[in-house]
Amino acid sequence: MLVYRLVRRPYAQQLDGRGAALFGGRWNSVGLPVVYTAQHRSLAVLEYRVNNPLPVPDLMMVALELPDNSLHQVPLSDLPDNWTSYSFESPCANLGDRWLKSQETLLLQVPSVVVPQEHNILINPLHPLTDQVRVLDILPFMIDTRMYEPEDIDKR
Repeated sequence: MLVYRLVRRPYAQQLDGRGAALFGGRWNSVGLPVVYTAQHRSLAVLEYRVNNPLPVPDLMMVALELPDNSLHQVPLSDLPDNWTSYSFESPCANLGDRWLKSQETLLLQVPSVVVPQEHNILINPLHPLTDQVRVLDILPFMIDTRMYEPEDIDKR
C-alpha cells in the first residue's frame, strides 16, 4: 500500500510520531506518537492546508510503502456522532489512543474529515512491524498559493 505525507523538509525522514505526540491530533492525545498519512497526494495536500494556515516554502511530499497485512479499518458507523468536531479533546482521540496502546496492528485506516469518502492511514511508530515501513520518495512540493487567502500569503 502506498500512502503520502506532506511535511516540512526537516521532518521528511521522521517517522517516529514526535510531532503528533507533542501537540496531539484528531486521532491521538498529547504524549502518544502517531504518524498521519493520506491515501492520495491530493488528500495529503488538503489535510496539510486545513491544519496549516500559512504557505510554507520548504514542503516535501513523502511517499511511503506500507505492509497491507497489518491494517485495521474504522468504519464511519463506529465513530461517535460528533467525530468531525475537533478540539484538544477530540472525540476520536480515545479511539486512536486505545488502538495505539493495544499495538494490535501497525496501521489504522480512518475517514478524512476533509473528504469523508477518502481515508487517512495512521502508523503506530511503536508497533513491532514499523521496520516494514519504507520511504520510497521525498520530493519538494509547493502548495498552489490560490489555496490561501491573499492576507495569508502577505504574512509569510
